[in-house]
Amino acid sequence: MTMKFIVGRQQDDVAARLYQQISTDYSTSLDKQFICLVPNHIKFNSEVQILAHLADARPELATNGIIASSRLQILSFSRLLWYFLRDDPKYQQPQLSPAAQAMFLSNFLHDHRQELPLFFGESRKMGFLEQLGQQLNELLQGNFSTADLQEILTKLPEQKQVPGSTLEKINELSFIFENYQAEVAAKFMTNEQLMAYFISQTEKRDFSNFNIYLSGFSELNQQQVQLLRNFDQQGATVYLTLYLNPDLKYQDISEQYYFHGPLKMLRQLGYPDLTTIAAENWLSCQTKRTSPALQALEDYWIDSTNGVPANAQMDQKMKQDVQIWQADSVTSEVRGVANYIRQLVALQNYRYRDFLVLANNLPDYTAPIAALFKQNELPFFSDQQIPMANHPLVVFIKSLLNMTQNPLNREDLFVLLRTELLVPADLELSEFRQQLDWLENYALAFGIRGTTWLKTKPWTLEGPYRKQATNDTEPDAKMTAIENLHQFIAQVFGAWQKAVKKVTTAKDFASCLYDFLNNQQIIAKLQAWEQTAIDQNDLALAQQPRQTYQAFINLLDDYVTIWGEQPFDLTVFTDLLNAGFNNTEFSQIPATLDAVLVSKVGMVQEQTHKITIILGATRDNLPAQTQSNQLIDDQERRLINQYLVTANKPQQLGEATNEQAVEQPLRYGLIFLTPQQRLIFTYPRHSEGHAENKLSPYVARIQQHFDLPTTALTDYPQRESRILDFAASKQGVVGPLLLLSRQMQTQNEPLPPAWQWVKRLLEENGRQDFFKHLLASLTYRNQPQDLTSENVQKLYGQHLFSSVSQLENFYMNPYDYFLKYGLKLRPRAEYTVDSANTGTFFHDYLDHFVKLLTERHLKPEELTQTQLDALDQEISQTLLGKTDYQILNGPGQMHYYRRRLSKTSAFMSQVLIEQAAHSFLRPLMTEVQFGIIEGTKGLPGLEFQLADNKQLSVRGKIDRIDVGTAADLNYYQIIDYKSGDKKFDFTRAYHGLSLQLLTYLQTVANNYQRLSLNQAEPVGAFYLHIADTPLKYADNLNVNQEILKDHRYKGLLIEQPQTDYLANLDPKAESTNSLLYPVKYTKSAGYKVTNDNSGVTTDELQLLLQHNQELLIAAANEIFSGKLRIAPYKLSDQETGLQYTDYKSIMMFDAMLPENRYHILPTLGKADVLNQLKPKKEDKPDA
Repeated sequence: MTMKFIVGRQQDDVAARLYQQISTDYSTSLDKQFICLVPNHIKFNSEVQILAHLADARPELATNGIIASSRLQILSFSRLLWYFLRDDPKYQQPQLSPAAQAMFLSNFLHDHRQELPLFFGESRKMGFLEQLGQQLNELLQGNFSTADLQEILTKLPEQKQVPGSTLEKINELSFIFENYQAEVAAKFMTNEQLMAYFISQTEKRDFSNFNIYLSGFSELNQQQVQLLRNFDQQGATVYLTLYLNPDLKYQDISEQYYFHGPLKMLRQLGYPDLTTIAAENWLSCQTKRTSPALQALEDYWIDSTNGVPANAQMDQKMKQDVQIWQADSVTSEVRGVANYIRQLVALQNYRYRDFLVLANNLPDYTAPIAALFKQNELPFFSDQQIPMANHPLVVFIKSLLNMTQNPLNREDLFVLLRTELLVPADLELSEFRQQLDWLENYALAFGIRGTTWLKTKPWTLEGPYRKQATNDTEPDAKMTAIENLHQFIAQVFGAWQKAVKKVTTAKDFASCLYDFLNNQQIIAKLQAWEQTAIDQNDLALAQQPRQTYQAFINLLDDYVTIWGEQPFDLTVFTDLLNAGFNNTEFSQIPATLDAVLVSKVGMVQEQTHKITIILGATRDNLPAQTQSNQLIDDQERRLINQYLVTANKPQQLGEATNEQAVEQPLRYGLIFLTPQQRLIFTYPRHSEGHAENKLSPYVARIQQHFDLPTTALTDYPQRESRILDFAASKQGVVGPLLLLSRQMQTQNEPLPPAWQWVKRLLEENGRQDFFKHLLASLTYRNQPQDLTSENVQKLYGQHLFSSVSQLENFYMNPYDYFLKYGLKLRPRAEYTVDSANTGTFFHDYLDHFVKLLTERHLKPEELTQTQLDALDQEISQTLLGKTDYQILNGPGQMHYYRRRLSKTSAFMSQVLIEQAAHSFLRPLMTEVQFGIIEGTKGLPGLEFQLADNKQLSVRGKIDRIDVGTAADLNYYQIIDYKSGDKKFDFTRAYHGLSLQLLTYLQTVANNYQRLSLNQAEPVGAFYLHIADTPLKYADNLNVNQEILKDHRYKGLLIEQPQTDYLANLDPKAESTNSLLYPVKYTKSAGYKVTNDNSGVTTDELQLLLQHNQELLIAAANEIFSGKLRIAPYKLSDQETGLQYTDYKSIMMFDAMLPENRYHILPTLGKADVLNQLKPKKEDKPDA
């Protein structure tokens, strides 16, 4: 063997020594062919470097500084196979992709289920199949044969106790390995099989005319090792670069832990002892490529890893080339890096390509880097692989498959449509987007799902679930657009569903899917996207449609080749598609050659960068935590590899996780020494999921040995901060300037002069409007601007028509009222039964129930259960036929809501019957409207004449008015149905949060004669809780009594002066507490109101009514004034005016801002409220 080794540490310019060797050999051996093998990741740049170096050595052969020659090839191992086998029939066979391999293995396991009982159960699980495929590939790369596996199976138990499961696993792997390879070879060829084939070919060929050079490899698999040995044995001159201390050739290497990897590679190549390598084949490199600081760093790193005293030191100047930065956050970390790069490019003649930015947890940094590098005008290229799984074509097909499994699921449908690959031919894209929004709103509002999409019956404004005809108005343009899209969807996906139903085999489905995509112009749309990107000179984006489409076609071809005539299984195909695209990435090209390279720690890197910055250098990330997810686990690997070493076998499996840790120091040493001049470690003190990050132990070792300082990067600039640390670009400095300015404002201090200069510069540059807009945030206050009188007129006119609940909303938060009733903003309607829906249904039900009793002269106490059931059925059918309740005729959970509402309503009818026995009052009217509602006029509402000829009309609807006679005196009461358990609260009434009951009492009093109340006196106004809350079991439980207690009237009881007034309220309450009214009985005091807050005298009622009117007028006056306030009320920490608003995102209320304050409402008892109101009564004797 005559392999030659170019040897040096990272600090030595091994690459230059290799290029020199290539140049010399190329110039002196004119009849030879030259091949340089490099990792695929750096092939392009390596080719540029080698050809440029060769051009310097042979300028007479160069053009524009680069030489082109057919005698020199720079290749990766996979490209090497193409170079030698491109005309071989073996190479022409289809390549087996990971997805195709998974399909093939699935078939294989299924066909050999008897021989493979362990693996057969996983034969349709893509994750396992991918894992099995990777294991088979590893065996091929490790140069294993079936005989090797059988020998391991036989000999392994002799070495030590081995679990039976391990032997069973190896036995089945051996069977698969032997038979699967032959079956695959009939249709496909894997890269590993090609390599095995090429290795066999090299044994029969003379390579004495070739020089083979290897550069940049830190490890080789057994196939690659065997290939190099064959090249060497067949006459080729083989050069291999090794990162190894050249002096070790003459030293004891038994304790060279740091160089474990290179020494292992030499053993693989047949050199267990360095002394067996001839001196002329040991080419040491003496030229240094790194700064003295990095040389000292590597010397220390090697010595400390090997456990010998480290003498390397740095002076103060050298310490500038190894730095450690601690940032407050990931944002300040990346911003600091961007500023640093910009400064060096602007001030010290660096190029962007001189910088390499690395991170172990690169996905965590992707978004901050993209945003902050762009903001600071840094060109960069990230070699992080972009998976195809998120491309619109993949999303479209996945959604289509999901909709096929779960017929036209709404979410999947809109995901598919929003890819914009399927657009009606007569619509522009902008029109389609608008109409799709309308359709989505409609679908959410009416809960459209499943086969409803495929029914061609036209939809209307009332939804698709009508059970009876209505007098439809002419549909507007929006509804017409919605219906057109509905018909488009029904046509396209109806045809798709019919086509899929005819599918029987996998081949049928592949044809069906392709035809659908082609017929719907999806493929043509992809071509149009590609051309648009080309026209916009976005070549990276232009590649994506073609690459994605080709990957899909390849997947479909493999699917047909392997599973073509098998019965079609939609679930398996969906899993296959997901697995295929999750493992497929876009090929990327840099937009410019002069760009910062952003990469993942561990990727092979060139050594041409001057400065390397390693982000996220924390204990958790550096070194990275490794986990094994292989079919042959760590314990099994150790057993197998130990046997192979003992038996002196060349084959080896990949190392177990803990064994890989032995090589970590070298791997990170290679990373630390990638730059030529400077290395910077950065890490955030705080990051998502980590309260306090600790510095990497590797970096901490370096810092401690060299006594390196830590540079702080803050989220916020301080008064004394250098502008240069934040001013990488005009756009990038705005954020820090705003933060510092806000801080100075808070402290009532002026902005430092240097920062004032920056502010003026931004305000005067070419984009001054943009920057002035941003800087205006310093003076921004989260306060709405008052309306002009013209806008007030446009919104409200001269006459404000308002319901009681709307004015309550005003007192909850005036700005909420403006958004909801002034601008008429509404949240997107959703297909759900909420408290408003249920409340309306209950009101309507009880209204119908009471009216039917009245119309049919039915006495509640005489109704039988049969009559009640018949009434319930009649009312439910009537209500469910109304347009307002079409939602309850919808599918799915609406069946439950329909039953639940009917059940609760029927229960409440029973409650009304029970309550009738406890009151002498009977319903006079229900749903008593006052004011104008939706064009219908009821009783006169409350009318108020305001200043400037403005008017307020208060409207509403009283659920029920009861009347009755006791002791020859007439009385009435007002009942308000509530889904929630509500009571009259004097605090809320005083502050305007509860206006209804008092407004209802005032309205009835004003319409005394129209209601024919015949000198009746008010008993009060009460809330009736509508619910069927289950009763708690107890011995001797009186169900009727408990039901009455749960539905006791709660509200305002007016204490009339008549004798026995309270005693007469509840005829059943003879010398006992009332179960209906808030009245209690004691022998000593007789009948009294149970709670002082529930009862008021007639004089006290007048005070409350007067105050209620004043609140109504005050609200209207402020509304007409145009004054806008974000002032949500606050009664306690648990109750504020923001709890149930739909407009938080608009108001952006922040109690920490001085201009945003809650309207704190003190809690007042009945006496407190009346004391507050009495002076008003005295001041207004005529009121």
